[in-house]
Amino acid sequence: MMEKKWIEFREEKPKPKTKVFTIISLCDDTYLGEVRWFNKWRHYCHVIKIDKIEPMTDFLIFTDRCSKEISEFVTKLNEEHGRRRKN
Repeated sequence: MMEKKWIEFREEKPKPKTKVFTIISLCDDTYLGEVRWFNKWRHYCHVIKIDKIEPMTDFLIFTDRCSKEISEFVTKLNEEHGRRRKN
């Protein structure tokens, strides 16, 4: 996994079968969403809880680098989850 330069994935208390990570900006500690299991799609997904966005902010902005880091992290989790299910 490549070194994270812009964001950090902080693992929350794991659920029995899946994990939850909060995504935080390393620049200013801003909440950027979560990575969590989405049962309907049977995949880990990037989820943004609107009520956790800073007050006075109506939106979040992601650069291509930030989006790529999140995408790579989610892809890795889905691959690991698939391997665990096969074993």
